[in-house]
Amino acid sequence: MPLEFPILIDRLFRQNVGYWQANLEGLDHLGGSDYGELLVNYLGQSEKQLVNAAYQIAADGKYELAASLLEWSTARFGRTESIAKAEHLVYEKLMEKNQNWDPFKYILYSAKIGEESLVGDTRSNQPVRDPRCGAVELRKG
Repeated sequence: MPLEFPILIDRLFRQNVGYWQANLEGLDHLGGSDYGELLVNYLGQSEKQLVNAAYQIAADGKYELAASLLEWSTARFGRTESIAKAEHLVYEKLMEKNQNWDPFKYILYSAKIGEESLVGDTRSNQPVRDPRCGAVELRKG
């Protein structure tokens, strides 16, 4: 009985607290346009500055953060050419990072930039090599 009591308390706490947490996280939902507004209207950042920051963040290997920054920038400025180029680079890096470990993320990131995650003719029985990861797959038609 003593071991089950803390579990009961934890369950009751989760049921009564809801989605937000003790530090008020999750209480209000802020979207990409809200963060874009913050960066541009209140911090005075231009599209060029945000894209350059995304490249610097990506150079540091923080691809998820760079992708988030580009999402916020897109919500504020639309999908401009400079944002699209930076986004393509960042999502390619995320694809490289996840290609061997998380196929679901790989597929989602490749879809985000409009790349096919499966390569080749699916009607033939010929082996097909994916140029990004070198994997060989036999496709059946």
